[in-house]
Amino acid sequence: MDVNSISTDAYDKIRSIIYKRYGIYLSSNKQEFLKSRLSKILRNLNLSTYDQYHDYLTKLPVNDEHWAVFIDAISTNVTYFNRENFQLDILKQSVLPRIHNQPEINLWSAGCSNGSEPYTLKIILREYFEKIGRLSTRINIQATDISTNMIQEAVRGVYDQKMLGDLDQSLITKYFKKGINEMGGKNKVRDILRENITFSLYNLMDMPYNFGKQFDIIFCRNVLIYFDKQTVEEIVNNYFKILKPGGFLFLGSSESLNTMNKKNFGPSIYINE
Repeated sequence: MDVNSISTDAYDKIRSIIYKRYGIYLSSNKQEFLKSRLSKILRNLNLSTYDQYHDYLTKLPVNDEHWAVFIDAISTNVTYFNRENFQLDILKQSVLPRIHNQPEINLWSAGCSNGSEPYTLKIILREYFEKIGRLSTRINIQATDISTNMIQEAVRGVYDQKMLGDLDQSLITKYFKKGINEMGGKNKVRDILRENITFSLYNLMDMPYNFGKQFDIIFCRNVLIYFDKQTVEEIVNNYFKILKPGGFLFLGSSESLNTMNKKNFGPSIYINE
């Protein structure tokens, strides 16, 4: 089998499938990236070429389980607790004071990866409302990702010490159970942290978005970098349709909406006004 080379034609056909199904745009020079991600799959399927794999994909039913294997292989997931914490400081100091009188706060973590972001957000909001004496506030977090493996990890909620980033030890003790024996060095989220967080598979290309409610805050950090300009605009416009008036959209630090008519609130943070 020659899975160590991919023709330009095969590459173009497979990246076209990726774009049409998931909206993820791969430039013309990502052959090595795609080959490194898919070669093991070809070996497991006993396929000799990427043309054969393209033919295999075109014959797959829409809901076939292999699509989960496919997107898991090409997805990149780099994350940890308290990531880009300068934005989280703005969330605590400037965003939450604007909405803390509500009886219920609804957040969406889009592209939640292994769960570190929604669990981080839950810690921040619980600590904030505890500090101001409003523990009756209901915190609802919708956490979605395109990767089956990532959703499974998020539901499992087990992290090594390095993944917890710069979380204070007092918060680790409060919100995590320390593993023993074969789980030594691991930390498992406590039930109080899981409460009212819903994890589910979701493809951002499935528009318009409808979760049966509007959101106060949407986090979609380091996700839009995988889409082309047209797809980014479609996704963002759909976000703003389900953001409450005065709601906030948090993007990754390298992502910007400068070409769209959206009001900036902070570094890669936008308000629905």
